[in-house]
Amino acid sequence: PRGYPGDFETIEYLCDARNLAQPHTVAYYCEQSALAAHIVQQHRNKLHQQAHLALQTVLHGPAQPHLLSIACGGCRDLAPIVAFLDPNRCQLTLNDMDCDALALAQRRLTTLGDACHTVQGNVLRKIRELAKLGPYDLILVGGLFDYLEDKHIVFLFKHCLESLLNSHGLLFCTNVSPDYPQKTWQRYFTNWTLIERTETHLQRLAQEAGFGVSDMNITRDTTGVSLLCTLHRRN
Repeated sequence: PRGYPGDFETIEYLCDARNLAQPHTVAYYCEQSALAAHIVQQHRNKLHQQAHLALQTVLHGPAQPHLLSIACGGCRDLAPIVAFLDPNRCQLTLNDMDCDALALAQRRLTTLGDACHTVQGNVLRKIRELAKLGPYDLILVGGLFDYLEDKHIVFLFKHCLESLLNSHGLLFCTNVSPDYPQKTWQRYFTNWTLIERTETHLQRLAQEAGFGVSDMNITRDTTGVSLLCTLHRRN
């Protein structure tokens, strides 16, 4: 809808999984096929994992947890657990380039009030501002790496390790893998090209930034399309 791949309104539409095309038309059946594709389901899966990690941090983490969501979009991951985000003990910082995405996220998380902070702009240029609001017990970066070059991922990893995460913080990020069946279909119909990486590739970038092998764990979502990577800062 906003003219660039991965914009938050497109992600909202994919996650709603509601086919708005006219029934019994070619467009309808193409849309239905797209909404059921693994590349779409992996969006829903990683949002579920992000919600799980956030909930675990809030319920079983430090007494006053501080969460950072980078490229947060409309915060579909945190909205389902908003009842557990107590503004008296929990702090949340949201980052996105799109002011309308941040506005939607704030509406969904309105009960947090002043405990919810927003930083609009490219995260690569907002590190200092985010660091002033931190440090963070959990940093969520779901989907952004599908569009970032290696050098920018290393830059972000390095700053998460050195200035954003607290001494025992957790960074969660995702990346699309090279081996998913709808790749050609996706590029042909939507002109939506992602930067794919393998487990070994993502691990190498994390190590280049200073994370140790024992600090990271990489699995896949149930579709096998999305790499789910957790990185621990250990002092």
